[in-house]
Amino acid sequence: MTLVHWDDVEADTEGAGPMQGRWYDLGTAAGSVFAGVAREVVDPGYQATPVHRHGAEEEILYVLDGAGYSWQDGRTYELRAGDVVLHRPAEEAHTVVGGPPGIDFLAFGPRIADEATHLPRARLLRIQNTWTRAGEGEHPWFQEAEHGRVELPTTHSPRPPTIQAVLRAMWSADRRGRASRTPSLRARAA
Repeated sequence: MTLVHWDDVEADTEGAGPMQGRWYDLGTAAGSVFAGVAREVVDPGYQATPVHRHGAEEEILYVLDGAGYSWQDGRTYELRAGDVVLHRPAEEAHTVVGGPPGIDFLAFGPRIADEATHLPRARLLRIQNTWTRAGEGEHPWFQEAEHGRVELPTTHSPRPPTIQAVLRAMWSADRRGRASRTPSLRARAA
């Protein structure tokens, strides 16, 4: 494993249609085999990824800077610096959309070799580096781009329990001094 700074990792800037930004594969740069982490910097009004649902992988996002929206099965939730998002496997189809300033976040997840990712709008199932229809057509991102941007409603839904402001979560220490989150995740009283 190698210690790397994200400023030293080359950005992938090849977007497609509504997916525009800069993607930094920090996990690969550090030599990680099974744990993935990427920095994603998404332009205002654009998506970070195609709308997708993981079959086996859990995905955790941490917002570093900016603001935007977590789009989940047609509902949107506002995101801002300090928020964390959990996407459980085989649950909601999701993507992140950059708000007016754009959004900068870290995406964490395992690298499961036989992971199947469903792109419901493009009607594709991606398994490793291939997709259904025996690889016909362009890369899945370009097929997803044919569907345009996800629609954002004018009002946003109340946050589900899987989106929390990290600084508002209550933390405590056990007898050995290790920090742990209290189960409630309620805001600390002022």
